[in-house]
Amino acid sequence: MQNKRLEKVANLISNVNVLADIGTDHGYLPIELVKSKKVNFVYAADINEKPLNSAKSNIKNAGLDNSKIETILSNGISFINERKLKVDIVTITGLGTSTMIDIIENDSPYISEYIFCSNTEVSSLREWSNKNNFSIKKEDFFLDNNKKYWLIWIDKKNNHKVSNTLLGDFVELKNNLEYIKYLNYEIKKYENIISKITNDNSRMIYFENLVNQIKEYINEIG
Repeated sequence: MQNKRLEKVANLISNVNVLADIGTDHGYLPIELVKSKKVNFVYAADINEKPLNSAKSNIKNAGLDNSKIETILSNGISFINERKLKVDIVTITGLGTSTMIDIIENDSPYISEYIFCSNTEVSSLREWSNKNNFSIKKEDFFLDNNKKYWLIWIDKKNNHKVSNTLLGDFVELKNNLEYIKYLNYEIKKYENIISKITNDNSRMIYFENLVNQIKEYINEIG
């Protein structure tokens, strides 16, 4: 694999019939999943022609064709709804969480599961899962080339709400040293903000409560 981010996602996937990779970029994830026989067929979608053309070239160079990977110029998952395609898993990686939320606002009943790997924190994805009575199967936090990534796997078939939408599931993130280090950095950041607050008691209380909540969370997962 080209990077740790894609490797983390690929390692979650096995015995899947149909997968759609949204924002496929150079097509590295679909190529890996098909060549390793983890997925039978992949829709590789991107909103821009340039990366999609790169994906087409890489797919051809890998000895694959459209019988295994179909490249699609599409805005998010709109093609799934338009064509009423049954998709077992949709992967969306390397984008910010707000962009991901925009994409899944048009969630399709033909999609069973989502795997997100975001470069910004994913509390809104947890909230979206809870609001829709879905289940979070897996969470992770890791660094790739010193960049932060959150991984979250949502199963639409089950209903199990995550208890902590701000910071994540205690069990899934237990003993994650990279996440604990990140959270300690966040505490220092908020404490610095608190030290500079004057004449705004409500704002100070907000950040003090936030710091206490993060400290309690670290005690649970550390």
